[in-house]
Amino acid sequence: MNSYFLKKEYINYEKLLFENYLKLGIDEIELVILMHLFKMQIANENFLSIIELSEKTTLIIDDLGLKIESLENKGFIENKIVKIDGVLEEFFDVFKTLDKIIEIEKGDCNDYNLQNKIEKTKEIIDILEKEFRRNFSSKELEIVKSWDYPLNKIKSALLKAVQVNKIGIEYIDKILSSENSDPQFDISKFKEFFNE
Repeated sequence: MNSYFLKKEYINYEKLLFENYLKLGIDEIELVILMHLFKMQIANENFLSIIELSEKTTLIIDDLGLKIESLENKGFIENKIVKIDGVLEEFFDVFKTLDKIIEIEKGDCNDYNLQNKIEKTKEIIDILEKEFRRNFSSKELEIVKSWDYPLNKIKSALLKAVQVNKIGIEYIDKILSSENSDPQFDISKFKEFFNE
């Protein structure tokens, strides 16, 4: 898995893990641990401290240690030792989990594919950030990552937002969700409702 996608957060990892944890063969406790580890790795907190992690869960340290060991044995967590300025440092890596999800999806007969979702989300973010002429906040990224609309529908919503001079992710999100629930959607009524 390309770390570029993880760092840029083009995908909602909590949702992805939650939707696939049964197929991955992990239980709910291991799921929560992986979710915490993904957040830590995204925040560049790469040292795995069981004591610090235990403060984020209800598990006692011994039980948490056993769960971490189980996840390592199953190949979801990889420990790496790296020499930095002459000092050996240990880091954890959860990228293998994403590789496992991609393998599961290759075997599934549905149209959804993680690689395509990542590329589509990146394309959407690139288009919108170019139009907005700025980088998105983490809240805006979360909204965009939650969209499951065709690209042409998102572009159409962006155009409608530009036409009414209301360029904002939340506004575009409202257009998309309104159009999705109401086939007779009228942008002029929406503009009146959303006027500030």
